[in-house]
Amino acid sequence: ELLRAIVPADWPRLKAYAQHVRVFRGIPAYGSLEDLRIGDLQSLFASVNYVNFFPKLQSVFWNYSSGSGFISVISMFLPPQIVNISFNTGDIRGSLHLWLSLLMTLPTRCPDIEMVDLTESKYETVSNGIEIVSTALQGWSNLSSLHLRMINPAAFYYLTTLQGLKDLVLDFKCTAPEVVDFKLEQLSPCSLWPFPSLDSLVLACPDANFCSKILRYLSCSLSLSSLNLTFGIAPSLQWKTVVEKIKDTFPLLSSLTMRSTEGDNDLSDTTIGKEHFQPLYALQNLTSLELHEPTKTWFYPELAVLARTSRSFYDSAIQYLWSDIIGVSRLVKCMPDDLWEQMGFVPDTQVPKVALKRAIVRTDWPRFKAHARHVRKFQGLGPEAEEDLDVSDFHSLCFSAYDDPNIFPKLKSIQWNYGDPALYTVLPIFLSPQITSISFVGAELLHPLLSLVSTLPSRCPNVRDIDFSELRYDTVPNGIEIISTTLQSWSNLSSLTLRKITPFAFLYLSLLPQLKDLNLKFCDTWNDRPFPFELPNAWGVGPFPALLSLVLECRDVKFCLKILSYASMSCSRSLASLDLRFHTMASPLEWKAAMEAIKIAFPSLSSLSFSAEVLLAPENPEFVKEEHLRPLYALTNLTTLDMLGPFDLGNDDVISIGRALPRLKDLTISQDRSEASTRVTITILEELLRVCPCLVSLHLVFDSIASCPIGANRKISGSLHKLFISGGAVGQRAISSIAAYISDVAPNLESISYVGDYDDNEYDRDSWSEVDRLRKIFQEVREQEILRLHP
Repeated sequence: ELLRAIVPADWPRLKAYAQHVRVFRGIPAYGSLEDLRIGDLQSLFASVNYVNFFPKLQSVFWNYSSGSGFISVISMFLPPQIVNISFNTGDIRGSLHLWLSLLMTLPTRCPDIEMVDLTESKYETVSNGIEIVSTALQGWSNLSSLHLRMINPAAFYYLTTLQGLKDLVLDFKCTAPEVVDFKLEQLSPCSLWPFPSLDSLVLACPDANFCSKILRYLSCSLSLSSLNLTFGIAPSLQWKTVVEKIKDTFPLLSSLTMRSTEGDNDLSDTTIGKEHFQPLYALQNLTSLELHEPTKTWFYPELAVLARTSRSFYDSAIQYLWSDIIGVSRLVKCMPDDLWEQMGFVPDTQVPKVALKRAIVRTDWPRFKAHARHVRKFQGLGPEAEEDLDVSDFHSLCFSAYDDPNIFPKLKSIQWNYGDPALYTVLPIFLSPQITSISFVGAELLHPLLSLVSTLPSRCPNVRDIDFSELRYDTVPNGIEIISTTLQSWSNLSSLTLRKITPFAFLYLSLLPQLKDLNLKFCDTWNDRPFPFELPNAWGVGPFPALLSLVLECRDVKFCLKILSYASMSCSRSLASLDLRFHTMASPLEWKAAMEAIKIAFPSLSSLSFSAEVLLAPENPEFVKEEHLRPLYALTNLTTLDMLGPFDLGNDDVISIGRALPRLKDLTISQDRSEASTRVTITILEELLRVCPCLVSLHLVFDSIASCPIGANRKISGSLHKLFISGGAVGQRAISSIAAYISDVAPNLESISYVGDYDDNEYDRDSWSEVDRLRKIFQEVREQEILRLHP
């Protein structure tokens, strides 16, 4: 902090050192305070009598995110010899236009740029942001490394012509509606090989089809050695299509990473087997291969075979095989055969059930310990399941451990979900200073366990992730106070899932600089007694500086809003996901008030869930209408919207929501069984998918359906993958027309699932199953016709 104005006599030493600076990095943008206040920084640069503060600077990593004050001085850091620029500014909404204006001038200010990194600058969130960045890129011809978010097709085409570009990262998964307009087929092919010098390519795409489209544009590249692909939920055939394209396009690839990250992989055809990766066998130069979910279902048996093949593979494979275990019986089976016998399997699992036949001696331990040292995560089988090892045998195992009482010396995460209180006595053997994640699931709360919990900060001082939501500590005397006091002994907490805590504990959590995920359950049911929770009106500093996700379960809407009123003072810039749940009926005006509060407090939300899980609804409930939800229209960054409540909505109302929130990928509007009032029909799909082109998952409550229009020239959307139906009784004669209609408007749909929210009518469920069966037939016929016309 500057104490006075700067005068010329203050400068000599600063100038002497500044001339040696080659790389400048700002303080990381998220969760940190700047090292110099905005006003002081402006004073510093206003008093300098030469233009370039660092005359020999070559690289700038600009991480400041405090708006126009810092952006106004960045020009002082941009001498002509700059070759590397990185902007990690985040979503600085009030200043993005100023930042983009500056970006347009960079090619003239810094003509020799070779490396640009804009992956953390959310320029797609403002109008014309993608176009401005795409135009600026075309002002540089010496680029060798580019890390970007969304760009337009013309910029992509320009990049393919750059002779020196070796490293390219493109994030097409950013939530911009322009993603659906990325049409490379409108461009003429390059006269030369595209990306002639490209060595490393990283692509993050919304789905596998989009990924294939990008790869299809690239000609056979002999220069590319490393390829990293990330895409959303994808069925097995799309995975195989992508793999085929990789084989044909990059025959000399040496490193390949593929991962599917978004959505559930519970669809019928998303099981990825080794047969879908057989095209990779042609890539004989591969030295590094990473395949992430959902390939794990077949990966373990293959790794076990690999581990037995040679010592070269053993160490790497065995670390993965033993990194995450359920129960201890598999490790016990590594001990001598005469020590144990298998008694079958734990019901509904593939975990063996083992019993000890004799006492454990020192010579029984070597193989157990050899594999146990690789364990990073341990979890039990669940409170309702049988133990894989009898309680007395479990005690014998733990108490007979020689040399080192910690049987898992490198354990990082423990999920203790054993239901038998007799096992609490062995829990300390699993605890060590390197533990970073602790979870208690389904454990019966007894005073010994609560006493043990109070010692956790001294046993495990480096804990970052905690889940105490299943410990009903609020039902025993002083339980809330003990847990609240225990929490205040950890300073590096990153993720917390809790029940009730005291106001002082809440205040402490609000000051933690690394806390990103917070889940608080202040109420279980509607008849819970009100919980006294009063916070002071003033704060020393902004609360929750790094919070990204907040889940609140409260008795009523008013309690939720009281908590939000404190959390909103600082975390509005960082908070991306908000989930509010309450258990008493809220009036339409309370719904509107809540939406207004959310709009003002958290303008950058990307995910919002708002549910009224009411068990006893009044006889004549007041229904929430579209006009009560209009404050949400200001949350234009929303990609997920999940609402449960007493809605009275029609087709036009849902279309209005979709039109106001065009970036939605997941939309759920559902109701309790006692609150059914809907005028939404299945014919809404065509218009809804047009106004929400990125929609992947949809769950709506439909009215009865007697017929469905069939049109040959209907505009279709390929983004919708999952459709969940509630209500919507189907007439027998309408089944085929509904299936044809859905097949037309959503040709890439993977499944239709009936959710029996109301009468759980078996006829409705069977009718929608028949609709889904016919839809798949229509889809197969369409694909066969396309192949016939375009082989």
